[in-house]
Amino acid sequence: MRRATAAPSPLVPVERTAPHSVLIAFGFRCNLACTFCMVEDVLGQRPGTDLATFRAFAADPQQTRGIRQIVLSGGEATLEPELLEYIAIARSIPSVEHVRIQTNATRLGAGSLLDELIAAGADEFFVSVHGADEPTIAAISQRPGSFAAIRAGLEAIAASRAKLYTNTCTVRANYTQLTDIVRLIAPLRPAGMDFWNLWPRVDHLAMRAQIVPVQTLQPHLLAALDACAAAQIPATVKWFPRCLLGRHAGCQDDSQPTTLIDRDYWEAVPAYACIWEGVCGHARTGCSGLSHAYIETFGWEHTVLQPERLGQPGMHGDARPPAPATPASSLVRAWAAALGLDVGADLAGWRVESVAGHQAGLRWLLARDGVQLPVDVRLRDERLPAWQRTAHLDVMHGRVADALRDEVGKVLPAFLQRLQSAQDLPV
Repeated sequence: MRRATAAPSPLVPVERTAPHSVLIAFGFRCNLACTFCMVEDVLGQRPGTDLATFRAFAADPQQTRGIRQIVLSGGEATLEPELLEYIAIARSIPSVEHVRIQTNATRLGAGSLLDELIAAGADEFFVSVHGADEPTIAAISQRPGSFAAIRAGLEAIAASRAKLYTNTCTVRANYTQLTDIVRLIAPLRPAGMDFWNLWPRVDHLAMRAQIVPVQTLQPHLLAALDACAAAQIPATVKWFPRCLLGRHAGCQDDSQPTTLIDRDYWEAVPAYACIWEGVCGHARTGCSGLSHAYIETFGWEHTVLQPERLGQPGMHGDARPPAPATPASSLVRAWAAALGLDVGADLAGWRVESVAGHQAGLRWLLARDGVQLPVDVRLRDERLPAWQRTAHLDVMHGRVADALRDEVGKVLPAFLQRLQSAQDLPV
């Protein structure tokens, strides 16, 4: 397909995904260490878009035509020594109306930096706020005391002539605080609040352990969106199924600005899919569905999602497929219980959190201290790889972080031992 703009010059690695907004990624360093960092794998590894590349882009009228917003991001953008120069280049583009800085705001509550950035031309600040109190922020950022610094930065921005926007990534550590976060931010009169469901660019077991099942997250997210509506704060939701947002479906927007960054960065972008993609109207209007990391952990959620049937708008809410028959579900639970592997069972200090059908077998989700370990079991097939085999079954498990190897090394043999007598699967 022909693009709406001319092909980018070789100096500018840009693919036009949004017509009016461009994100400049640089300075991949940060003074926090958030447990779900979206750019964890590139911090300290990539330089990002340097000033020369940005100047080349800004000087090309074919590339900049129609751009109204430049977003400056990292890492933590305020750590970049040349940030004022990036702002100056952004403001040199004739059509640009707004220059936004994505930041954790920890360096903006004291000193002159905020005033300098605003004087240079920054008029929007998009601040990451991932908790409503010090313990939550300290656990997520792995930097005690960061909550006070973030709050000071938020208050300074709110008192300035710049506009304040916030972003909250929804994970296990904070999903019950979403409404509290709205209450924390609302008095500062933000121009908008974003809620981004975990985007697992770096996919490993510790990252998957932070994913919240959509049914668990849904009531807390809807309550936060209600609070935003009551406070007249525009809200945006990303990477959460639109069909589960009900009256707030219009808040869902998975789009991202055009980004200037080397093309290799996109190799690790997480894939998304939905089992209802072929028949749901939401798939035609930008809903991404569920990440592959989510699907591999919790399944397709085919009885939870509520597709907007194409050509049948009245079916929303009634389009949910029938749930699996109760006898089949009871059969799985009874079979697992007979082996001591039903929900709630204890295995070497780990708890069975769920058991359900998955692909050609069953998936158990084992949990301990906020960490989850998916374990898949299928009928034995020598042609396929497996971690261990019993006489009749193959057993596989999710990736294990180095720090958890000793604990996982205790629970997996206990799990395998209880499977030894099983000769079939109830699926």
